[in-house]
Amino acid sequence: MNKAIITTLLVFAAVVGALYLFAPVLTPFVAALVIAYALYPLHEKTMNYIGNNGSSLLWVSISISIFMCIPLFFVPVLGGIITQLSADDAFNLTKIELYIWDIADKLGLTLERASLMAMLENYTSFILSFFTNVAKNIFLSINSFVGFAMMFILTPFVLFFTLKDWNGVLESAENKLPKDWHKTVRKLASQIDYKLSGFLRGQLIVCTLLGIFYAIGLMFAGLNNGFFLGLMTGFLSFIPFVGMLLGCVASLLVAFSQFGLESWVPYISLGVVFMAGQILEGYVFTPKIIGDRTGLGPVSIVFALMAGGHQFGLLGMMLAVPFTIFASVLIPFVIEQWHDSQ
Repeated sequence: MNKAIITTLLVFAAVVGALYLFAPVLTPFVAALVIAYALYPLHEKTMNYIGNNGSSLLWVSISISIFMCIPLFFVPVLGGIITQLSADDAFNLTKIELYIWDIADKLGLTLERASLMAMLENYTSFILSFFTNVAKNIFLSINSFVGFAMMFILTPFVLFFTLKDWNGVLESAENKLPKDWHKTVRKLASQIDYKLSGFLRGQLIVCTLLGIFYAIGLMFAGLNNGFFLGLMTGFLSFIPFVGMLLGCVASLLVAFSQFGLESWVPYISLGVVFMAGQILEGYVFTPKIIGDRTGLGPVSIVFALMAGGHQFGLLGMMLAVPFTIFASVLIPFVIEQWHDSQ
């Protein structure tokens, strides 16, 4: 086995070991690194006009403003929606049961009350348990005041110096490699950068466009808090299928609270909006902006995010796709080197 394979395996093992040992404190550093990687092309352009320090400070300030606005805008509205739905008489089990009986009568179906109530209770407990586990995993790394402070205070500090020293760090790392490795490392780094930048930056643009589309569409559908729900759906679309599904369920719950079942028109409007959004995402936004640069299918991305979130919480979700892309480049390289060594 040649030096390239041994070194690659050792580096991979060291990274995995570091994650297990230092996961509780790595979240702000990884968040800063991911944000810096996404912003660096913009930083490089503004750096020509206002200098390295000024450009770094500018993009750190913009990032802080965006991430501060998200909880200030989303949390109160989301809390209001949850409060409204939990207190809404439309979600009384007796009333829901009457709705179901009415629909069953119109369809000519025969239902037993005991089995119907058991089904409703089972589905309700399943949904509550699912969302509780999701929230627990996402906020695993910031479940204390110290974690919160590290995430939202340390991350901007690390982000500033990461942007400022980006080129210097890359040059220093390259200079420490043996000279006969430079060509191979540059080739692998170029492949990883092509795939990773295509996903991170492309997906950010796609999510923004989807958020704008869903926000406008749900507003025109007459849904309460439609603008917020549309933005939320676009933001969550970073996770293929899951974001659209959660946004669709949330919109249907709000529509049920707002319109009841007196008319099917609002639900048809919602269906048209979400169907049009999926068509735009699948046939316009994603092919035009991302294309097949990543080489990863939606199932691979969903699995990576779920596995990373389950194992390391928020940190795992941030590293899931980069790790998957690294593996998609490095594993074929290791196999190729192994065949050549034989």
